[in-house]
Amino acid sequence: MDTIFTMETFISVVMIGYGIWMLFRSAQQLRTNIKLRNEYKNSHKDYEEVNVYTGFLIFFAIMMAAGIFLAFFPYVEDNVYYYRLAYSLIALIAVSMGMDTLVKRRVIFDDNGFLYEKAYYRYRSIMNVTRNKGLMKNMEISSTEEKRITISHKMGEAFDVHYDNWKNRKKHKK
Repeated sequence: MDTIFTMETFISVVMIGYGIWMLFRSAQQLRTNIKLRNEYKNSHKDYEEVNVYTGFLIFFAIMMAAGIFLAFFPYVEDNVYYYRLAYSLIALIAVSMGMDTLVKRRVIFDDNGFLYEKAYYRYRSIMNVTRNKGLMKNMEISSTEEKRITISHKMGEAFDVHYDNWKNRKKHKK
């Protein structure tokens, strides 16, 4: 019986550690992204911001609320501690995923490139654009720095407009 309790405790500690690490990583990425976005907005006047995170934030907020509610729900079972732990971790991971959504579902476009996550990418450094078909219709952008950026379909539509405008301006300059 002690072996089972020890294993359950070990798994609980590992899961709590993973949840805290995931929350910390997401908070760090969000803080970096907000800092870069503010610096960019202060130094540039002509830009377009595309945000496609509203639905995802609502979903993760509902998931977090459900996790918190169920964590404090009165149970009659023997393993109340593990149920509370599991639902608390669901709420913690939902908060983390919400922060990730704020980072990965926002992009700022200007005449020469775009700011996404934690870097600015120039249009002239783009080598290839691939549209993925199927259930998840997203777009993969390959740059000369050996980076691959995956953006959502809606952000890809805005990217197409700005990228085509840049190509037309470049063509008319010659």
